[in-house]
Amino acid sequence: MRSIFRDEFETRSFPRSLAAMRRGFGLKSMTTLPNMTFRHALIISLVFTSAACFGADAKKSSPEDFIRSLYRFHQPGKDTPAWFADKRTLSKYFDKELTTLFLKDDECKKREQGVCNLDFDPIYDGQDFEKETTNLQIAAVVGQPDLFNVTFTNLGTRTLVYKLTNTPSGWRISDIKSPEGPSLKEILSRVGASNGPSNNSTASPTSTPESQPGKSAIAENDFSTFWKKFKSAVMAGDKATVAEMTKFPLSMPYGVKAVKNKEDFLRRYNEIFKGEANAAQCFGSAEPHKESARQYEIYCPFKETPDDRENAPIRFIFELTKGGWRFVGLDNVNE
Repeated sequence: MRSIFRDEFETRSFPRSLAAMRRGFGLKSMTTLPNMTFRHALIISLVFTSAACFGADAKKSSPEDFIRSLYRFHQPGKDTPAWFADKRTLSKYFDKELTTLFLKDDECKKREQGVCNLDFDPIYDGQDFEKETTNLQIAAVVGQPDLFNVTFTNLGTRTLVYKLTNTPSGWRISDIKSPEGPSLKEILSRVGASNGPSNNSTASPTSTPESQPGKSAIAENDFSTFWKKFKSAVMAGDKATVAEMTKFPLSMPYGVKAVKNKEDFLRRYNEIFKGEANAAQCFGSAEPHKESARQYEIYCPFKETPDDRENAPIRFIFELTKGGWRFVGLDNVNE
């Protein structure tokens, strides 16, 4: 006699064998398993094998796909929420060491109430961004399977070198290197800011900034040297030298497109230094204004009223970057 349960489970969508399996699992004890046919055992085996393979595939993305997913997720030009201080998100993209360094740098920022080691976006190697990132290209470095050249266009085209590590959780970033200056790990590992001396350090107390009262003075002197060279180049019209002392993209006043790269800078040189203010004339007598240990500013009057120092809204901004002091922005504080 067909049971009620057999009628219920033996439908067109369930073969008789599967219906028997479901009936067995639903009503009978596990002691019925030894009596199952080879076909039933094979079906169960295939089901669990497929599930295991599916889980493995979820973690088995290529390095190139992993990097593409990072740039899809992180788009600062579109107001991506800040995540360089969020451990959970950081650990999805960076290895344990870099994640720890990011978090230490954030602790330093909160403690110092200002910038510590990281003063730019390491994924874009910049401080200003356009909404769209285009022409993303990823290519493995020949002979170095853990290194990848990542080229993209956002306020200019640039190439970064990513070092990846294949972890049990999938690919993770262990370092990022730009063409100029130290790598991301080197920046975040600077002693005396986010990281401090390591636990294994045998350095003397003089290796910490707290025991170096002259460190701020050294930084100021470094800017003084930079400023003398920069203003001399501007006053002499030495565009090539000024460009070498500028960080790109160069931010511009509200509503004005940023200067993407050196070529764009040379093309727009007069707009920057002879636009609203005559920089060559102003710099001769202007005094740097210290905004912080890592930022100085020069204020210039409009070129129509060069002697009106009481009304000097044109601001030239200089910051201590990973490559040293650089000209990083132009602004009109009245806008």
